[in-house]
Amino acid sequence: MLKVQGVSICSHLFRLLFVSLDTFAVDITIEYLKESWQKVC
Repeated sequence: MLKVQGVSICSHLFRLLFVSLDTFAVDITIEYLKESWQKVC
């Protein structure tokens, strides 16, 4: 029960973070993916 509550709280906090920093997080993710692809290719 405690584990489930902890996970749901963590996911809820992450959701709030991504909602508040939506475009910021997307930009970072895109840049990270670009760098990863350049390393792989």
